[in-house]
Amino acid sequence: METVRNGTVNVSIENREPPWWDDLGLSKFVAVDVETTGLDSESDELIEIGAARFHNGKIAETYRTFIRPKRQLDPFITQLTGITDEDLRLAPHFPEVAGEFLEFLADDPLVGHNIEFDLSFLRTAGTAFGRTKSTNPFAFVNANAVDTVLLARTFWPELPSFSLGSLTRTFDVQRQATHRAQEDAVATGSLLAAMVERLPTRVWHSLAADLNGLVSSTTHRSRFLFSALLRLTVGSEKPPPVQKSETAGEDTVEFRHDLAELFGRGGLLERTLPFFRLRPQQVELAEAIETAFAENHLLLAEAPTGVGKSLAYLVPALRWALEDPEEKRQVLVSSYTKILQEQLHRKDIADLRKAVGNVFFSAVLKGRHNYLCRRRLRRLLTEADARLTELDRIHLMPLLRWSELTSVGDISEISGFSPRLHPHLWAQVSSDSMACAGSACSVAKGDFYRAAQERAAKAHVVFVNHALLASDWARLSAGGGKRLVLDEAHQLERALVGAATIEISFLAIRSVLSRLTDERTDRGLLHSIYVHLLDVSTDISARAERIVTDTRSLFLSARHALGELGEHLVQRLEPGDRTGKLRYGFGDAIHESITRSLSSFADALQSHSVSLRRLVEDLAELRGDDRPSAETLVELKSATESVETLAIRITRLLGESDSNLVTWIEFGRGAQLSWCSLYAAPVGVADIMEKSFWPAVDSAVLTSATLSAGGTFDMIRESLGLCAIAEADRLRETIVGSPFALADQMRVLVPLFIPDPRRGGVGYGEAICRIAANIVERFPRGTLILSTSNDLASKLTSALAPVVLRKGRALLSQSSGGSLPDLLDSFRKSRDGVLIGAMSLWEGIDVVGEALQILIVTRLPFDVPTEPWVAARCDAMQETGLDSFGQYSVPVATLRLKQGLGRLIRHPEDRGIAIVMDPRLFTARYGQMIRESLPVQPSPTRTEEDLMQQMEEFFSGTTA
Repeated sequence: METVRNGTVNVSIENREPPWWDDLGLSKFVAVDVETTGLDSESDELIEIGAARFHNGKIAETYRTFIRPKRQLDPFITQLTGITDEDLRLAPHFPEVAGEFLEFLADDPLVGHNIEFDLSFLRTAGTAFGRTKSTNPFAFVNANAVDTVLLARTFWPELPSFSLGSLTRTFDVQRQATHRAQEDAVATGSLLAAMVERLPTRVWHSLAADLNGLVSSTTHRSRFLFSALLRLTVGSEKPPPVQKSETAGEDTVEFRHDLAELFGRGGLLERTLPFFRLRPQQVELAEAIETAFAENHLLLAEAPTGVGKSLAYLVPALRWALEDPEEKRQVLVSSYTKILQEQLHRKDIADLRKAVGNVFFSAVLKGRHNYLCRRRLRRLLTEADARLTELDRIHLMPLLRWSELTSVGDISEISGFSPRLHPHLWAQVSSDSMACAGSACSVAKGDFYRAAQERAAKAHVVFVNHALLASDWARLSAGGGKRLVLDEAHQLERALVGAATIEISFLAIRSVLSRLTDERTDRGLLHSIYVHLLDVSTDISARAERIVTDTRSLFLSARHALGELGEHLVQRLEPGDRTGKLRYGFGDAIHESITRSLSSFADALQSHSVSLRRLVEDLAELRGDDRPSAETLVELKSATESVETLAIRITRLLGESDSNLVTWIEFGRGAQLSWCSLYAAPVGVADIMEKSFWPAVDSAVLTSATLSAGGTFDMIRESLGLCAIAEADRLRETIVGSPFALADQMRVLVPLFIPDPRRGGVGYGEAICRIAANIVERFPRGTLILSTSNDLASKLTSALAPVVLRKGRALLSQSSGGSLPDLLDSFRKSRDGVLIGAMSLWEGIDVVGEALQILIVTRLPFDVPTEPWVAARCDAMQETGLDSFGQYSVPVATLRLKQGLGRLIRHPEDRGIAIVMDPRLFTARYGQMIRESLPVQPSPTRTEEDLMQQMEEFFSGTTA
């Protein structure tokens, strides 16, 4: 039996079979890794090659060589790898070592972590010997290979990350160094050995048959491995899935006590929850929420970090829901991020169960597209030869093991498959109202969305997210007896706008059309229908063939139209810029250009949707064996609906004028062709909320660590349509204080000696880089740098790389790639690392203790005023006589800055300094309002030495 705990795979020794080295054809293999000057194998170069030969999972010999590139290394590459230009000055060129490297590889299977990356660089370097596959020995035409990423995604899809660092930690594999070729090759080979040892516990015969069925008819280099697994697992059975069940029991007397007794010293929560401690602010917030629920009020409640707002609203919510067992009551708890949604359900509710027992039901409900339909997946596997390309088959593999064992079917349970990266695949296997087969889609047969609805219907507390709340409010609120908690409420307006935003891009169009047919191969739903119809009717099969051809033409037409439009728009870019955004209005010059480029495609798509609908109707009239299966028909109906929806959206963007709609186009230079994407979004949601949403809400709590600006909730009231509620005396407001001694735990320093970022940015970026480098040089403490600009984040990464390398510290940057969980994990472990991030790090991350003691905010986080939605939002306010800058832009920047500063102090023992690198906090007229909203009053510093001295004085009482 195998489990995953705390990021480490644990396998019981009993009943563990010996490793399958010989049977898998892996008794000998060579793990390979390369270090490069960048990520593009066509333009970047090799700088180091490493390899390790393994015999039966044990290292036998290793190989390493530097490779001399044509140009100097970027400082970040040196910091990342430790390889310097001096190391490479006398290194051989690739052709000089190619022979000995090939000799080392011999004919053994190759192993790599994301091995196609390594092989692509070797293949490019090998063109010195021949440019065709047959003449280039580094094309590895007939080589067997195993990708440890694919293996991990397929058999351990539930792991949070598949980076080499994360997986070696998970499988308890020692890694001597990071980003060095030989060490990474050894780590990769050792990782494969650890996975092979555990494979007998992760695979059974029917799973092996499905996997082999997907890969066997492809050219994938790992076919040999999956074929061997099919032979090895004969007779093995699938383990029973883990069932998640809740049974509400009898209520406890203590849960009916008043809130002070529950939250107070010696109360139920303190006695039953080890981490719990009395916080008067938490009691204050819980009491305000309980009053709002009892008196049918709406409550705006700001609760800073450390208050424990989750328990503060969950306890009153459950008390209200359980107050009258005869009355069906339910509380909907909505959050902005699915991460918080899961945390509330898995951790906070679990904590409450420890305290009060199983006296309540809780459930998570997400939008339908988040759930797997097992019936659709099985159908797709059955028709894989006709419907899936080679790449589709490989990308689908991580779904198979999970689909057989999950009891929930929520795709967020696994990271091995990404709906965002493969939307057309997920659209063919996820729950879909148009592809529902009625009774054939029962809960028992794997309709996980229906199962989630059933769980939600009987729950006392249902956790949803803002996007679902916006799109499905009428159904969620049906039946009455509801209370609403909106956590992360400062993001509610953006979430509602985002849920209503239309995007038209080639990727979006390809995702829809790919459900019908592949762009280049004879694969897809329509092609399989056409093949079926060949023996049926000349007329209908001919029409099906034409529709397949027309679909392929639409791919080409969309690519051409959007590429041509993008090519026209990139002429507007400034030198050095690669992307741009332009807002447009109905009838203006940009709109006319868009209409000229896309009108013929829009007409063709509309005509195509009509042809598809007619084909569906004609197929439904066929009888007997002539008629495609019911499953095929519902799939075609669903795909047709997607085409119709796409056509309607494009028509709306081209031909509809709406005063509450902002339209814009994004464009840029691609590697080969220019591109563009069209967007349309509501300018605001206040009117909709005021007229349709709030009247249907009896009582609601809107809470966040950042809701007020300048001591008022004016902005949130205006943006969410709450002004009428306030006038009707149904709105209550509260701001609870921080439980931390922030005046003692943190300082906020503002350098007044740096250039104003408004004045063209002259010298500003250079000053930020210089001061940040000085701070990193002098203070070996965990440092987080929050940037509002990806460009500045990249400049900071390059500027700090030499300093960090000299000091032996870790430099982590979002601009250099890597997943956010991996970056945060490495940052926490480094203790004195430097993490540089853009906007996604300003909120929602939690780093406590010495890992984060210095926070640098590069500038006040104002929205870019030319950002299309922001500009439209401000214009709409100006037209109604409001001051958009003072009443919107400044409050938004204030809330965002408060969120950013909130990263620093997360625990009563935390201490740290925040440096806000923007003198406008003291020099601009609006600076005072922002300062008064912050948890600690900022202190100006007039020279760089003054800044460093104040930092020295603050840290003098702690150990560096």
